[in-house]
Amino acid sequence: MSLKLHWDGETHVFDADPNNPETLHFQATVKIRLNPSVFIVEGDNEHGGYAALKMARDENEIGYLEKEASLYTHELVPLQGKHVPGFYGLFYGHVLGSRVACMLLEFCPGGKIEVCELEEMNRQVMLAGIALHKAGLIHNDLLDGHHFIHSGKSVRIVDFSLAMPHKCLSGTPVLYEGANPMGCRELMALENAYGMFSGDKIPVANRLFANPFAEGMPLHRIGQRFVGMVMPQ
Repeated sequence: MSLKLHWDGETHVFDADPNNPETLHFQATVKIRLNPSVFIVEGDNEHGGYAALKMARDENEIGYLEKEASLYTHELVPLQGKHVPGFYGLFYGHVLGSRVACMLLEFCPGGKIEVCELEEMNRQVMLAGIALHKAGLIHNDLLDGHHFIHSGKSVRIVDFSLAMPHKCLSGTPVLYEGANPMGCRELMALENAYGMFSGDKIPVANRLFANPFAEGMPLHRIGQRFVGMVMPQ
């Protein structure tokens, strides 16, 4: 199948990755450029609506994109649509004579977060991080907050170009002030950034959720911090 992309008055046709024969045919128009590599497109056919398109323009970038697409079609399959974006396909073609690759993903609109929702967003951040590690991956670039995007009532982790296989040691949540999280370094860092004693000044009450790694683990309390992405108008 293929991706037909309308962009700046021109039409580009990209062939689907032969390693993923279930890829559907898409026809879309580029609407917004978020950065040099990521665009928001709008579907022109039965697969209408917005999607995110990530483009790689040289062999090094294409290699990273192929690695990321492989994660979406293997380890990340059970997390799609809940903790990571849905994956629609990897496509290859040429733009201005150069070989490029495009990955099409679920568009996560983000938007303004109300103060009353911050606690729940932090809970979703922690759930997404734990789910990723449970799937056998470490992201390696979560601490700046730019790779968490909220979609509806849940949070998606994006950009797995630096992700690696990971056998998680789990972790011990911080349940009282002065304690330090222990265990997996990425989960420890998330606990410090988003946990109940992260240093935020917003007075939001803490809630509890169960650690899904194993039954009998202590309940995990969450703090108040989250960074979102603004939906295009």
